[in-house]
Amino acid sequence: MPRVEHNVEARRITPSGGSFFFGYYDRDPIDSGGRYHLALHPPFIDRPNTGDDAAPLGLVDIESGAWRTVDGSPAWNWQLGPSARWLGSDPAAKIVYNAREGGRAFARILDVDSGERRDLPLPLFDVADDGSWGISTNFARVQICRPGYGHPGVSEPHPDEPASDEDGVFRVDLQTGESELIVSLGACARTDPQSSMEGEGVLHWFNHSMISPGGGRVMFLHRWRHEQWWDTRHFVCNADGSGLKILNPGPKVSHCDWRDEDHILAWAGWGDEPLAYRLFDVETGRHEIVGEGLFATDGHCHYRVTPDGPDGRWFVTDTYPDKNRMRTLMLYDHETGTRWDIGRFLAPEGFDGEIRCDLHPRWDRSGRLVTIDSLHEGFRGIYMLDVGEIVGS
Repeated sequence: MPRVEHNVEARRITPSGGSFFFGYYDRDPIDSGGRYHLALHPPFIDRPNTGDDAAPLGLVDIESGAWRTVDGSPAWNWQLGPSARWLGSDPAAKIVYNAREGGRAFARILDVDSGERRDLPLPLFDVADDGSWGISTNFARVQICRPGYGHPGVSEPHPDEPASDEDGVFRVDLQTGESELIVSLGACARTDPQSSMEGEGVLHWFNHSMISPGGGRVMFLHRWRHEQWWDTRHFVCNADGSGLKILNPGPKVSHCDWRDEDHILAWAGWGDEPLAYRLFDVETGRHEIVGEGLFATDGHCHYRVTPDGPDGRWFVTDTYPDKNRMRTLMLYDHETGTRWDIGRFLAPEGFDGEIRCDLHPRWDRSGRLVTIDSLHEGFRGIYMLDVGEIVGS
């Protein structure tokens, strides 16, 4: 049975009458006690945000729906939110997210019980599961090249350089705040350079940076904007930047996730190879199609998280709107090769491009709950689905 229709109730956990969303698909939205879900509360939903637009960050009580603001003005965008998550070193009380003062973005660690906070010098794209370190990329450059993923109003330190040797992926120690550039834009641009990297107006940037579950590796997408749009390559390196190599030469690479320390799932295709979910072996570069014939479009894939870590068997993913403006939410089981369709959600007209509301499915720490962002009720809300009956927990 390669495909099963099994609708699961999607319960909205955010209050009525206002819009709330979490953001990206690969991070921890719920505290270790299972009570609070992080959310952003934007005052509008119908236009791109600017550097002057504040949106409160807070906690939703999953049982009661009560809302509590914990910070009034984080740095945010419509796709990532403020890159918020519960901190792995203290997931019962501490969160980490991006904030902004003037033209500078940085990360903030906040104890939601005591209110104690500590600011780090750089904003973060991802944080290691143990909460000890994270990686930073240039959100101002991202905002120029891919609006909706950067931070508006933040100053770009290298505006006239296509690929600076002083910009790239930085490793940040979350205890000391010390940072180190581990991979530069310049280094990637010089690695097997492409003809589309030549000419005026070319700008390089990094996006979708992710730390492996065990903290030993980092992957990221290297993109460059040129006259025809942009191209993408998939890089991977060790946690200190050594061993840099191209995992996928592109030019079509999109959403991805670590299955384990040695394997990455990515929506990708190149040359005569069709676009599909492909599982890559980081060491050898070999790859295989996952769910062949079951997935026709890109989506936001996230491997199931359990109290013992990622299980590597199940992942959740979604689709972009079809001709009827419906998005499908799915589970995939590696063991049986089965796709489970667990819900369909309307994407209203007028919410496309930068202000779209992707489902961005993500697991909670128990391995039985999935939460999504959706606009199907006419406002942004966060919805929870219990899939324990399907995944067996």
